[in-house]
Amino acid sequence: MKEAPQIATQVLHFGSWIDRMQSPKHAVDVSASKGAKMTTNITLREYANGRMIGMRSSALPIRSQIELALQRGEDVSIDFSGVEITQSFADELIGALILRKGAIVMNRLLLRGCSATTRGILQFVANDRASQAMKARHRSLVHANLAAMH
Repeated sequence: MKEAPQIATQVLHFGSWIDRMQSPKHAVDVSASKGAKMTTNITLREYANGRMIGMRSSALPIRSQIELALQRGEDVSIDFSGVEITQSFADELIGALILRKGAIVMNRLLLRGCSATTRGILQFVANDRASQAMKARHRSLVHANLAAMH
């Protein structure tokens, strides 16, 4: 069997970001216990038509909420209970964050209530985008080093 690239191992190591929080109360809820870090809770069921949430464009307002919470220093819990997602939706929601902030952003996201299919889609997108982000950073460093040599 072909060995997985190192970046894939790093992202899959973030497996604890799936299913590690209690249910949120509202579609977007900010909560924290005394002395704990603030967490923004997002329930995707509130954004779905039926059980499916799939259009890439439907992820944009949700990702905006995530980005604002991250800027405020909060963690973000996303509840996938009762919904299925497409790869396009996952890429716009999670993949774009990884491309902008690196795979480390996954440490700030708590993804829960994922079906096996949703979990597989999220892991695929996270691995793919983390690999792309790592390669882009490497190319950038190589170009900077080459420019400094001239």
